Amino acid sequence: MPHLFIINPRAGKRDRARELAALIEGVCGARSLGYELELTKAPGHAALLTASCAGREGLWRVYCCGGDGTLRECAQGAAGQDNIELAPYPTGTGNDFIKSFGPLEPRFRDLDALIEGQARTLDLIENGDMTGLNISSAGFDARIASDVKRFSRLPLVGGGMAYNLSAAYNIVRGIGRRMEIEVDGEKFTGMFTLAAACNGQFYGGGFNPAPDAVLDNDMLDFLIVRGTSRRRAAAVIGKYKRGLYRELPDLIEYRRGKTLRVSAPEPVAINCDGETWEANEARIRVSEKKVRMVVPEG
Repeated sequence: MPHLFIINPRAGKRDRARELAALIEGVCGARSLGYELELTKAPGHAALLTASCAGREGLWRVYCCGGDGTLRECAQGAAGQDNIELAPYPTGTGNDFIKSFGPLEPRFRDLDALIEGQARTLDLIENGDMTGLNISSAGFDARIASDVKRFSRLPLVGGGMAYNLSAAYNIVRGIGRRMEIEVDGEKFTGMFTLAAACNGQFYGGGFNPAPDAVLDNDMLDFLIVRGTSRRRAAAVIGKYKRGLYRELPDLIEYRRGKTLRVSAPEPVAINCDGETWEANEARIRVSEKKVRMVVPEG
């Protein structure tokens, strides 16, 4: 099996490219394992590097050495390709996707365990032209995600703290936006805080809004949070963070299904695994394409 290591030198708080290259050389050398190593040079480069394996001979295992953004790009390049397996090796600030694997999460940081791991087929999310693995959303949380990078650059600020700082900042800016939301044909209209489509269980540096989401059931878990006051926002965010949406039936609607459409008279923030932009509409659905993901040995 050919092995390709894709390193994002901008992932995390410092450039770990040399450190990772030395680790890869040591582990692969001890195993007499042939491999290729590439550094990403710009946004979208990891997707191109991964997709290039589809036209090459053999079953390729692609190690995604970066954060959730790097993994999302690799997933976009591997979507629907039977000869590519993705192996997440987390070096970012949040690394939320692998938290859905529960007790196996630390094993993703063990390169030997990844090399020995086996691949399983997982679902993907389509958000317009963007492909994601974890959680796509529109509204307040996407605004938070767009500001997280700014706060994560501060000294001693990790992924969870950066998310909390960004949340506080955006609460001051105002929470609700007028939207029309549709889940598999069921419509909701009015003021909403956010709408999220969850394949994975965690995002935002440890938020766990969808504890029942399953990575390979060909379905998404949808959470629709109605507008609320700044005064109540802290309590709402706390319960949303811990996946206690059932305790707020007047504010949070839960559905499991295939498609989510969000439209708004004014542009709203949209998120796909940490990539953010603004638009008047978002169309999110479980993809017909799948991805092969390596689960660590053990």
